[in-house]
Amino acid sequence: TLTDLNVSLALTLASLLDLITIWIIGQLAASLTRSESLGVLAAGLYAANPVVILQITNGLETSAGMLALAVFILVMKRWLTDPTTARFSILAGFCGGLLFLARSDSVLFLGLAYLVVLWHWRKDPQKRINPFVAGIITTVTVLPWFIWGQLAVGSWIQESGIAVPHAIRVRLALAEGTGLVVTANESIRQLFYSRTWVRGDYAGLPLV
Repeated sequence: TLTDLNVSLALTLASLLDLITIWIIGQLAASLTRSESLGVLAAGLYAANPVVILQITNGLETSAGMLALAVFILVMKRWLTDPTTARFSILAGFCGGLLFLARSDSVLFLGLAYLVVLWHWRKDPQKRINPFVAGIITTVTVLPWFIWGQLAVGSWIQESGIAVPHAIRVRLALAEGTGLVVTANESIRQLFYSRTWVRGDYAGLPLV
């Protein structure tokens, strides 16, 4: 059926994106360790990770998000080591914008990355401007998405960004007890819930 075809095409695309991610991970690891064997090992460990396979084939944007993250890290490495850093500041900013558009919670990676770059060039007056340039490019890249969200649905935060917190609040509301006791009990239950540690929970947040 047409529905089956759409699912097959989506999973095929996700698999292709993941193959590119695996290749990038291998290249990054080989470059950083100066060992082709360790590059192959790193790519293999990622490719054979059951949690990765589970998340890549979940039908969501995970494969695109992981590819965007891998590309951003690859550009970051070149940005920090290439003498012509100005043009890579623009490229890093654009790739950072794509990373954010793939998964908005990747803003945590972006913030950390730009802080690292700022620290890296803290003693070089000519290059200290680079992370700010990248940040501006990132902002310009994602701004149309924010504007569209506000105009189309009246919110700059996508529904998926508040779905899990809403589910947690509902679960707390249905629990016995009140206030801090409920929160503490639920936190302890989640902390020692073995399936979460081994497989990952419904939100796709494995602890191992």
